[in-house]
Amino acid sequence: MRKKILTATTYFDTGTWLTYVLFRGNPSELSREIENALSRMEIRYNRLVDPDCYSLTAYVAEHFGESVLLIEIRGDTGKVFYVVPALSKMEFKNLRPEFELRFMVTKRAGLEALVGYICRGKITKRHAYRSAASFVVSMLAGFLSSALGERFGAFAQFLVGLLVLFAVLFLLEYPLSVLSLKGVKTVEEKRKVKVLVVRKSGDLPKSDMKLKEEN
Repeated sequence: MRKKILTATTYFDTGTWLTYVLFRGNPSELSREIENALSRMEIRYNRLVDPDCYSLTAYVAEHFGESVLLIEIRGDTGKVFYVVPALSKMEFKNLRPEFELRFMVTKRAGLEALVGYICRGKITKRHAYRSAASFVVSMLAGFLSSALGERFGAFAQFLVGLLVLFAVLFLLEYPLSVLSLKGVKTVEEKRKVKVLVVRKSGDLPKSDMKLKEEN
């Protein structure tokens, strides 16, 4: 039992927590705000101005196994990336990002693929709200499938199901659906972890023992 718990914990800790934050606006003004905030907290960072995707991917991949905060400032005249290793999240008082996404990456190839998609602008705001969008699409599909099924039969329901699957996986989830095959998982902002505490080896918890919840 103990070996299984240790193995699971080691697997969970292996990889990279990558938080991607996108700001839109004037790069020079936003850069000043971000750099001032990072400098005040004495946080080490690396700034890349209009980098090619190969260079950005290679630099971030060097930090595989660590937490990485990847900040992008996208403006009309160009873009700036800040790579902040050993930091998973940071809040800026006077700045509000367009969106923020957090990923758990268990494979180096997955991290490289993820950063490549980010660099090419393939990770967008719709991915931050994909859960709500998928729910709405599924609800509408359910009503449509039921209405068509009563009139045209089971084949119409099957066809609607295929269309919904295509819409969710390729229109709403892509490229996250592809990245999931490479060990990239999108993590919800709020997580609850249940921890079972056993006082002595071999003891079983009593029926009234409660589970601790941590945010």
